[in-house]
Amino acid sequence: MQDVYSSTEIIFAAAILTSLLIGGIVCVIVVITGLVKTLVSLMVSPTREKKKSSG
Repeated sequence: MQDVYSSTEIIFAAAILTSLLIGGIVCVIVVITGLVKTLVSLMVSPTREKKKSSG
């Protein structure tokens, strides 16, 4: 079992971990954006219905 890793292995591992981290962050941003859009549409739709019924 080797104790010392070559610089290539370290760079390769860092690249994989970085790509996974960026992917996770992007996924979280997409989920939050979807939730915000859903919440905004739910909050806006009742006010639109009230305006239509009153007018």
